[in-house]
Amino acid sequence: MRIYTAGGEPTDTFKPRAEVHRDGDWHATVHLWVINSSGELLFQKRSSHAELHPGLWDVSAAGHVVGDDSLEVSLERELLEELGVNASARDAAWLFTLQTQLHTETLHERVFQHIYLIHRDIDRSELRLQQDEVTAVAWHHHAMLMSLAEDPTGYVPRTEEYARLSAYLQATA
Repeated sequence: MRIYTAGGEPTDTFKPRAEVHRDGDWHATVHLWVINSSGELLFQKRSSHAELHPGLWDVSAAGHVVGDDSLEVSLERELLEELGVNASARDAAWLFTLQTQLHTETLHERVFQHIYLIHRDIDRSELRLQQDEVTAVAWHHHAMLMSLAEDPTGYVPRTEEYARLSAYLQATA
């Protein structure tokens, strides 16, 4: 993975994921929210074997930016890998970037999370879930985001992301 400065600038330094998480290096991820024409967001349930937040509901598709990949290539890869959906990053809108940190006994996660939204009506039967990462999917109306920002029980605790996404969706409705 490419290492970033604390200010969000990419460097020319690359390290394996395990070392990045061990050393607490700044790096990048992409989060892609899928919203349908009914105003519902697609959530995925993380595998019970996930390193972080096992068994919790999460963003439609997400993952690390690996190697020299662009954010756009990463978006397309994660959506295809996790849900089996082909889409062009040109159809996704960048919304905001969050700088977050998480420390556990086994990792030191410092990351720039680039948040995107794509409008897409997807029938659940079209999805091909990546079995080792995603165990289920569900559509929920975006109005629930504010309650998740206050109490994310059962969901990955992305309170700032939920609040900002909710504000964006309410402003554009």
